[in-house]
Amino acid sequence: MEQEVENHDIFQLDKVSNLKMHSAISHASEPKPKSDVPLSFEAQLEAERSDWSLKIRHISEKIKHMKDLRDLQYDVFTSRTDALERKHSYMSMRAKIEQKIKKQKMEKLEHFSTRYDRKLNATEKDVLIDGSISDIAEHSEYISAQIEFFQETIKTIDNITYGIKIRVEINEYQKVI
Repeated sequence: MEQEVENHDIFQLDKVSNLKMHSAISHASEPKPKSDVPLSFEAQLEAERSDWSLKIRHISEKIKHMKDLRDLQYDVFTSRTDALERKHSYMSMRAKIEQKIKKQKMEKLEHFSTRYDRKLNATEKDVLIDGSISDIAEHSEYISAQIEFFQETIKTIDNITYGIKIRVEINEYQKVI
């Protein structure tokens, strides 16, 4: 019975994560896949990373053309804002998952200490606890990787902003010559 409750909690967490991921992907400017089959949590994160990578490449290509710089600056600043918002939403999601992990660890420790049919030492309890919460811990790792991706994306956007400044200075210098 307890195992059923645990799986149900993880399913609900996955359902919430998928719901949040669906809204995250719908904000991306690229078209969504035409499949009606829902993507796994990991696949949704990968799709979002792919969308953002394409977005950054598209922005990088625009820096070549002086006539596009005004639009490019707008795109860069809105993309940076969007990336910051995504990063912070993932940080919130990770905090909730970490809280759930701590709660489940406490419950499992209590279970393995008092209601388990044989006596376990601390190492055995740790192994059993880690195994029982591995699914939710995996979600936390995926989200941490996504946060790191968005940190690097923001750095890339900042570098593009600096590149725009340099591009304008070069153009002004060429006008003087």
